[in-house]
Amino acid sequence: MDKKEIVEIRYCGQDGQPRGKAYSYYTDIPLAVGDRVIVPTYKGDGEGVVCAVAVPESTVDEHVLPLLKTITRKVEAE
Repeated sequence: MDKKEIVEIRYCGQDGQPRGKAYSYYTDIPLAVGDRVIVPTYKGDGEGVVCAVAVPESTVDEHVLPLLKTITRKVEAE
């Protein structure tokens, strides 16, 4: 992938299910809705579920855009 894509994820709760608000992240790995990923957070790495891909840059708050972090990796199915 030449350019990083923006995706939205929902963090997983203690029960492993996605919860709450969607957050935007950059990714340079191919992802699809429903993929589980490891994402950097202010509390350390966390797990989330992709809820949107190919998010247009114009839909992300201009104050947040320069702060977006990059998804670390995809969680592989066991």
